[in-house]
Amino acid sequence: MRILLTSDLHLGIDERSAAAPGPARMNTFRKICALATDHDLFMIAGDLFQDSGNAAAMDAVVGMASQELAALCERGTAVLFSPGECDRSLLEAPGRIPRDCFTHIFSDDDNAGYSITRGGETVTVYGLPAGSGQGLGNLRRKDAGGFHMALLHADFCNEDATTNAEITSLGKDDLRALNLDFYALGHNHNFRIFKSRNRVIGAYPGSPEAVGTDETGERYVLSIMIEDSEIVQVKRLAVNTVTVKRLSIPCGEVRSSRELADIVEQNAAPRTTLTVVLTGERGFPLDIDTVLERGRAFERLDVIDESSPKLSLLAHEYTGENSLRGAFFERLREMIERNELPDDVDRQVLASIIFRMTATPGSRKPEDWHCV
Repeated sequence: MRILLTSDLHLGIDERSAAAPGPARMNTFRKICALATDHDLFMIAGDLFQDSGNAAAMDAVVGMASQELAALCERGTAVLFSPGECDRSLLEAPGRIPRDCFTHIFSDDDNAGYSITRGGETVTVYGLPAGSGQGLGNLRRKDAGGFHMALLHADFCNEDATTNAEITSLGKDDLRALNLDFYALGHNHNFRIFKSRNRVIGAYPGSPEAVGTDETGERYVLSIMIEDSEIVQVKRLAVNTVTVKRLSIPCGEVRSSRELADIVEQNAAPRTTLTVVLTGERGFPLDIDTVLERGRAFERLDVIDESSPKLSLLAHEYTGENSLRGAFFERLREMIERNELPDDVDRQVLASIIFRMTATPGSRKPEDWHCV
């Protein structure tokens, strides 16, 4: 039996808080559904949707996704869904998500599992929505043979995870109690696979289209092959429409904003979201517009300024101003040019202190800029 696993696509998410735009997400979802036609079972481990608060836009997204899923069911691919914390509210609202486009949606009181048999292979899937009040103790493995697996939006054996009532947490004791063959998981946005005694027991496919700017590189769904009640293959399939990249630029190695913009442009790609992080001491005035002009070569360009200006740059900024501040910086400039600063003064620390003092009240560091 062939199973396709995905999660965390977040269709409908507010584009201002997402690394990839809405059309790219829908395009990726269509690619995933096309892949699912070659599988017997299509499993979605939560957060398929995320309500942006725009009802009309959300209904349009749900309508398009529902059509794709309904077509899959008509072709004979079973579609199973365990809701995540981001789409539970939509499912609970009457009429927001059509239920007939799924073969089965797991609910709080769903402890019997869903069984499917294809080509002599039987797979039973158990699931719960994220944050279920019933908890994992409500799941019971059937005595029947075949392959038994869980479909959950959950933290998996994560001892560092903070307690969150909206997220199910699977610990080692839970694994022993459930005694299932495999755990198909959502919630973690990066691909991870878990093994025990050289046997694959669980996996996160990760988000198939980036949500955060830290979700870089290719994004995947997982194609899982089961034969004789055992996993014989887990294959990653890259499906993302937009690729997220992150570029750190030490400003101490750059001489001007134009040179900075040239470095950004060297990484240009039309289906790429690039996050540029400026670091270190900066010896030139930052003209962010010059950098963002190169954003036309990207799907999206974000600039995060974590740099700090050099002491000499700060001294020149207010020189000539008819004020006490202007007099202070004029004297500071003279001391720097005449090399009169005491040897035990750390210029970098002094520049950082003065920069914080002269920052506009209410402003924040680092500064984020973006061009879409």
